Amino acid sequence: WGVNEAAKAIYGYAEIECLLLLRNETKAKLGELSEIHDEALNWNDPAGPSPWSRGDFEQFESKAHSILQDVRRELRDTCLVEYSPIGEWTDE
Repeated sequence: WGVNEAAKAIYGYAEIECLLLLRNETKAKLGELSEIHDEALNWNDPAGPSPWSRGDFEQFESKAHSILQDVRRELRDTCLVEYSPIGEWTDE
């Protein structure tokens, strides 16, 4: 997502990977990661704890950091790419 006004003016608020000059393989990995991301939410109780285990969170973070490096490498200095962790496992 665009995080400043200039980026929002160009890309809007939606996912922008389809607009970026990324390899198709990278775009596919981002799509897969988005699907996995959505599984972290308990859709029956969104404010409740995630159904994910500690291992699920760790595995997601590992995959996210891997694809982050791919995206940064492919975009080089054309974009600033930041990552915010999905959250963390809680024993609730």
